[in-house]
Amino acid sequence: MTPKKLAALLCLAFAMSAWCAAASAPVAPKIDFISVETARQAMLDETNSPFVSLMEEHEMAVFGLTMTGKPIEQQRAAFSKKLAASITPFSTKEKKMLADCIAKVSAWLDGKYPLLAKQPWKICKTKMKIPPHTRADCIVFPADMVAQYRDAISGGDGNRSLLPELLLARLLLHEQVHVVQRMVMSAKNWNALYAKWGFAPVKSIPLDDPWIKSHKLTNPDGPDVRWLWREDTGGGQQRIWWPLLVTKNSMGNSKGGSPLDYILLEVEETGGALVLKRDANGVPKFKTMRNNAAMRRLMPTFDTPPYHPHEAAADMIDELFFSEIHPPRKQSATQAAFRKQLAKDLEVYFQE
Repeated sequence: MTPKKLAALLCLAFAMSAWCAAASAPVAPKIDFISVETARQAMLDETNSPFVSLMEEHEMAVFGLTMTGKPIEQQRAAFSKKLAASITPFSTKEKKMLADCIAKVSAWLDGKYPLLAKQPWKICKTKMKIPPHTRADCIVFPADMVAQYRDAISGGDGNRSLLPELLLARLLLHEQVHVVQRMVMSAKNWNALYAKWGFAPVKSIPLDDPWIKSHKLTNPDGPDVRWLWREDTGGGQQRIWWPLLVTKNSMGNSKGGSPLDYILLEVEETGGALVLKRDANGVPKFKTMRNNAAMRRLMPTFDTPPYHPHEAAADMIDELFFSEIHPPRKQSATQAAFRKQLAKDLEVYFQE
């Protein structure tokens, strides 16, 4: 056996041991696979988690609703009904799969981050082709993704598969972080953490700009996009960026895969107000957020571009969980130091 193969087997064995230890921990999380009717009502409730009420026509088209030319409120009402009608029950096998993963996540959280550990889990399933997200205190999973995990974890031969189960647990933790962000944690605590990564909230930003309205993609887990990210450029100078999630189609990219993209819009402060910088044709100046070196220096472990601080936090918390259960074969000194500091920060922010 080559040293490389031996290292891979040892890594897998360590992960199996940590995963099994998590499974045996004495944790009994509260899990509610809410009824179809309760979930449908949650999809219609915009009180604690505005989503549909913020969407524009091109956004709803991404998820299968096309009512071109109809009044926007009529389109939003139709989309809400479509989302509510898409709710479907979990099978017994799916419930067991999710409950097993949640028990292991809860075991990892218990004793480390009590505020996260004690949060009850509420989950529902939708037949819509839409990414996993949360509404109020409920996680919404697309049925096709649930089925993919179910088949991958069972392995087709009755044997449980470690990695898909671990990835599902990671995804569940990510979404539960969003629930806690919305329902439990104070903005003061979150803002202190986000400031370390260069994010700062602002009271006003040009949301009504026609270009923004025709390109943005509303994220129910980060609907308030009044956040700036400041990039130090040396010599005491900064560039100010507005991170934004946009639809690929609106950016002229109709290739398959994910319907969304990530950009940084450059803004400047003029007369106490924030305005978009524009090119000679009046188009806002922006650059892609993918593989952004400056962001990577401040947040060296993110997987998804950090287009919103809530998403950055959930992403790096679920990555911390994954890296402790399944340690990376390689990590830079910067990444190791960041993970260590993040764990310390979370012990402060997630105490009861």
